[in-house]
Amino acid sequence: MILQVYNNMIARERITFNALPDDNARIGYVRALVDRDRTWRERSDISQKLIYCGLYVSALIVLAVLGSTKFKNNEE
Repeated sequence: MILQVYNNMIARERITFNALPDDNARIGYVRALVDRDRTWRERSDISQKLIYCGLYVSALIVLAVLGSTKFKNNEE
């Protein structure tokens, strides 16, 4: 994960990384980037789950409406 974050740094992050004075500061910087990416992924997962939940609920509503319409047509 750390190597992946290091390889995915944009130019501004790479310049900041190279300007750090020692390895301890660089390790801390990369760990902060890893935490940022992890937080972003977790938020993305939550958003994706909410979208799927919304789609599922709307599909249930559509099925309920179609089902009630079908029974009304059968009664007539």
